[in-house]
Amino acid sequence: MPDHKIYVTTDASDKHSGAVLSFGQSWETACPVAFDSMTFKGAELNYPVHEKELLAIIRALKKWCVDLLGSEFFIYTDHKMLENFNTQKDLSCRQAQWMEFMSQFDTRIVYIKGEDNSVTDALSRLPCLHSATDTENSARHPYTFCADDDASDAITSIWATDSHGPLDTALALAACELPFVAVNATMKIAADIEFLDVVKAGYTTDSWCKTLSSATPSLPDLVMRDGLWYIGNRLIIPQTGTLHETLFSLAHDALGHFGFNKTYGSLREAYYWPNMQRDLEQGYVPSCPDCQHNKLSTIKPYGPLHPLPIPDKWGDSVAIDFIGPLPEDEGKNCIITFTDRLGSDIQLVAS
Repeated sequence: MPDHKIYVTTDASDKHSGAVLSFGQSWETACPVAFDSMTFKGAELNYPVHEKELLAIIRALKKWCVDLLGSEFFIYTDHKMLENFNTQKDLSCRQAQWMEFMSQFDTRIVYIKGEDNSVTDALSRLPCLHSATDTENSARHPYTFCADDDASDAITSIWATDSHGPLDTALALAACELPFVAVNATMKIAADIEFLDVVKAGYTTDSWCKTLSSATPSLPDLVMRDGLWYIGNRLIIPQTGTLHETLFSLAHDALGHFGFNKTYGSLREAYYWPNMQRDLEQGYVPSCPDCQHNKLSTIKPYGPLHPLPIPDKWGDSVAIDFIGPLPEDEGKNCIITFTDRLGSDIQLVAS
C-alpha cells in the first residue's frame, strides 16, 4: 500500500508514558496496530517534562524497533519543543545517547495539539498502585502502617521470605500489593523485627553506643525505649554491618538520586549517628555511580597550570605585590614589595 504510512503517537504524564502504533493514509484515519503503557521508575520520575516526553518516544521505538527499522514513519507528540530536537546543539549525556539511538530510524517528529492526542494521553494516565511517597516513608522510619488480618499477614510473609538483608524489607514493603482494606478498618503499627534486632545487636559492638548509658544524666533527650536508643525522636543507628549504607541507599537511590540536601532531609528527622551528615555529603553521594554518570558538574573545569619561565638575568622578571591597608603614617598606608624572581631579592617601598 504505497499511500499508507506508519505513525507512532506518544505522550507522557508525571508517572506514565503511553504510545500507539498505527498504519493508514493519514494520522487522523490510521488504524491502531499496537498500544503501550509503561511506568516511570526511580530517577525517571524526576526528569523534566521534555525529557519525559522524549523518553516516551525512546520507549516506543525500542518496543517496536523490528517494525520500524528500515521504514519511513512519523512520530506525533503534543510537546512542541521536540520538533527541534534533532537540531539542538547543547545536549546532556542522556539526550546524546537518545539522539544516537534515534539516528538509526528514518523518522520525523511532528507536533499535534494536546486535545487531539487523547488516546495516548489516556494510556499515560493509568492508575498508579505505588508512588514515590511510599518509598520515602519506607526510608524515613523502620515502622510501617498496615491493616489487621490479611494485610498484616502479608507483611509478616515478607519478613519471613526476605533474603537480601535486614533493611531490604522496607523496599519489599514499598513494592508489595496489599489486599484491599475497608475504609473503617482498624489500623496498627507493625515493626520490621529483623531490622530492630540488628540495631540492638549493633549497640553491643559499637564503641560509641556503649558510652550512651553513661551519657544519659547530661543529655535529657537521650532515652532508651524498648531496648532502642533515641535522641529526641531520632533512632540512633550503630556502626555495624551495612546499616548506614542501606539507609543512604533508601534515602538517595530509591527516591530518585536527589542531591545532598534532600537526601539528608529525608533521614535527619528519624535517624542519627555521629558524622551522618559528613558521611552522606562527602562519602555516599559523591561516590554514587548513577549520579556521576548522569549529572553534569555545575563548575567550569579548571585551566592547566603553566609555570613562569626562569629569567635569564637580574631584573628581567620582577614580581610586585601590595600589603595593606595599614595604619596611616605620614600619609601612607600601604607597602609595595618588589621581588626579583631570579635571586629572590626584595625591595620594600612605602606608598
